[in-house]
Amino acid sequence: RKKSTCFSQVRFSVKSTFPLGEIPLLRLVISPRRRELTHAPGLPFHIASCQNTRQDFFVFITLPCREARSMEIRQLDPAVYAGQKFTTRYRTTGYYDICAAEDGFRFRYVPLDAPMEKSFDDEFFGEWLEEPTAFGAFEGDRLLGYVEGSPESWNNRYRISNICIFEENARGKGLGTLLMQTIQRAAEAAGARMIVLETQTCNENAIAFYKRNGFSIIGFDLYSYSNDDPERHEVRIEMGKKLK
Repeated sequence: RKKSTCFSQVRFSVKSTFPLGEIPLLRLVISPRRRELTHAPGLPFHIASCQNTRQDFFVFITLPCREARSMEIRQLDPAVYAGQKFTTRYRTTGYYDICAAEDGFRFRYVPLDAPMEKSFDDEFFGEWLEEPTAFGAFEGDRLLGYVEGSPESWNNRYRISNICIFEENARGKGLGTLLMQTIQRAAEAAGARMIVLETQTCNENAIAFYKRNGFSIIGFDLYSYSNDDPERHEVRIEMGKKLK
């Protein structure tokens, strides 16, 4: 069972002689303990794809996700949030070492001997941003996470200045992807040719998340934060995604 932003994907096998494309639309629930299919009238679902392997039909369906039903994305009001400070924490088990090579630079993943806790302090609607827009993921009145971005008019790009999930138990449930999709729509509405952001070589989970959302590494700065960034394994990297 794999959760996504708004749906859960479930893979199951149906022993059947139905020709592919003529599998009847059933109404089913999954029993996670017994791994059986049970008829459940009133439960809607959508067949996303089917694969035929000999006598088995592997049917991929989508079911509404409980977390998505109770969560709401709202635009944040600068009059309320501007200047408020927050701390984001994450754990990393490795980093990307940027090595000089004859043909330029190469990225090499290096695992740490033990997991490392990292954190950084920031604030909503930073004054350095041109025209910041922010969206929050709320469960009731509780802010679970947020994303913030702003146009860069001088080069027609849109910079994502922050995207984070504040609560550990809210991570891995698709909120980050939903926030990323929301800020991308804002960038497209602003007419930006590209969305860009910065992260660090030690934030392996963030790098993987951005890659899953279509970003690629477009540059780096070995000494953006201090003269010791390479030794601290915290080198700034720029990632981007073309919109046009």
